[in-house]
Amino acid sequence: METTLTVIALVAYAAGMFWLTSTFVKKRQSATYFNVADRKTGTIQAGLSIAATWIWAPALFVASTQAYNNGWVGLFWFLVPNVITLLFIIPFAKKLRERYPNGFTLSGFMGKTYNRTVRSLYQFELGALSTLSIAVQLLAGAFVVTIISGIPFWVATIILLGIVYLYAIRHGIKSSLFTDAIQMVVILGALAVFVPYALALKGWDSIIAGANGVNIIGGLTTPEGVNVALTFGIISAIGLMAGPIGDQAFWQRVFATDKTKIAKSFGFAAFAFALVPLLMSVFGFIAAGTDAEVNNPGYVNLEIIQALFPAWVVVPFMFLLLSGLLSTIDSQMLALSSLSTDFTRDIRYHRATMIIGSLIALGIANIPGNSVLFMFLVYGTLRAATFAITVLTLAGVKLKSAAVTTGLLTSMVGGFPVFLYGNLNGIDELRLWGSIATVTASGLIAYVGTKLVKEKV
Repeated sequence: METTLTVIALVAYAAGMFWLTSTFVKKRQSATYFNVADRKTGTIQAGLSIAATWIWAPALFVASTQAYNNGWVGLFWFLVPNVITLLFIIPFAKKLRERYPNGFTLSGFMGKTYNRTVRSLYQFELGALSTLSIAVQLLAGAFVVTIISGIPFWVATIILLGIVYLYAIRHGIKSSLFTDAIQMVVILGALAVFVPYALALKGWDSIIAGANGVNIIGGLTTPEGVNVALTFGIISAIGLMAGPIGDQAFWQRVFATDKTKIAKSFGFAAFAFALVPLLMSVFGFIAAGTDAEVNNPGYVNLEIIQALFPAWVVVPFMFLLLSGLLSTIDSQMLALSSLSTDFTRDIRYHRATMIIGSLIALGIANIPGNSVLFMFLVYGTLRAATFAITVLTLAGVKLKSAAVTTGLLTSMVGGFPVFLYGNLNGIDELRLWGSIATVTASGLIAYVGTKLVKEKV
C-alpha cells in the first residue's frame, strides 16, 4: 500500500509541476530566455529561487543531524555560515553584472578577463560541482523514497531525475525560477505545520533537554565545542563561504535577475533559507532530548516524523523533502546548460549538456557506500579552489593569467586531494588543512605570482 501511495504521489507531483510550467511559463527558444530569463526576474521570485536552490540535501538533513549529535553548537556551525554566505555574494554579484552585463556564466567572464585555459579550469570546477550536486540530491531523495515506500533505490533515482526532466528541459531557467518559488512555499508551509505539531506532542522541555545533543557539547569554546569546529564547523564553513561564489547555479540567477534587484533578492533569500534549517533542527533536538531510538542520525528528522506522527503524515513530509531536493536538481541541470553557452547559443546543445551531466550524476548517486555528508564535504571543498581568485578578480585586483592558472591548478591538484585523502581515511588534520589549502592557495599563488612574473595582464 505504501509503495502504491508513494508512486501515486510522485506521479501527481510530476504532473502538477508539468502542468504549472506548461500553463504559466512561456516557451521561447532564444538562448537568453532559456538560460537567463531575459534578465528581468523580480525580487520575490529570484529570492525564493535562490533560497530553494541553497536548500539542498545538507540543509534538509545535516541541520537535524548536527542538532541531534552536537546540539546548538553543531547547528550554529551549519546555520550561521550558510546565512552569511548568501549575504557575502551580494557585492560581487553586482560587480559581475556591471562588468559583464550580457554574460551567461562565471567561466565566460573569467575567460574574457584572463584566457581560455582559465575558462577551461572554471568550467571543470563549475561543471563538476553541478554534476556532484545533482548526484547528492538524487542520493538523499531516493533514500527517503526507498525508506517510505520500499521502491528500489536505483529506481527511485531514475524517477526523481525523470520528474525534473519533464518541466526543466522544455522551458529552461524560467521553469526553475517558477517551480523553485512554489517549492519554497511548500517547504515553509509544511514546516509551519509539522514543527508546532511535534512541539505539542513532546513540549519545549524536549528541546531544552536536547540542546547539547547526544554528544553533550556544552558550548563553542569548550574542548568538545572546539573539536566540533575543527572536524565539522571550519571545514563546512570554508565550503559554504565558497558556495555561491563557486556555483554556476547562483551566477545564473545573478544574470537572470533584474540588475537593480540583486541585493534585495539575495537578502530575502538569506532570510527565507534560514527558516528551513532552523525549523528542521527541532526534530534533531527532540530526538536527543527524549533519548529516541535513532537508527541513522543522517536521517533523524525522517525517523522522528515516522515515530511521532500518524503514518499518512510521512507522505506530505516526503513532498517537503523532495521539494528542496528537486529544486536544486533542476537548478544544477540548468547550470550545466548555461555552461555550454561559452561555446554556442544553440539550445539543442544546451539541452544535450543537461542530459549528459545529469546521467553522469545518476551513476554517481548509485555508487555503493556514498553518503550525503561525504558528498557535501567533497564538492564543498572542490568549489573552494576558485573562491579566492574569483573574489580578487571581482574586487578589481589585477592578476596575471599565468599566475591565475598556476594558483588554480595548485588548489585543484594539491589542496583538494589532501582533503579527500583525509576524508576517506578519517584523518581530521588532513581534512582541515586540506580544505584551508584549497581555498587559500589559489589566491595566494595568483597574487604573489602576479608580483613576480612579468607578463601583460
